Amino acid sequence: MDEAFKETVDWYESAFVEMEAEREEMLKRFLNLVVPRELKDVFYLAVARELENHGIVDEKRRKKRKGDIGELPEESHDEL
Repeated sequence: MDEAFKETVDWYESAFVEMEAEREEMLKRFLNLVVPRELKDVFYLAVARELENHGIVDEKRRKKRKGDIGELPEESHDEL
C-alpha cells in the first residue's frame, strides 16, 4: 500500500510540472475546494514560485496575483 501511495504522489508531482492540462485541473480544484478566498493571492504566489523553480513562467497566473514574486524568499536549487 505504501508503494502505491508513493507512486501516486510522484505522479501528481510530475504532472503538476510537466502536464499543463492536469496542472490546471489540480489548481482549479484546490482553488474551489481548499483555498479560502482571502488566501488566493498567497496561493498564486506559491504556485508561481514552484513553477518558476522548474523553469516555467505561468503568465496567466502572473496576471491574476496582486503581489510581486520578488517579495518571496528565494530558494537555491542546483541544476543537474
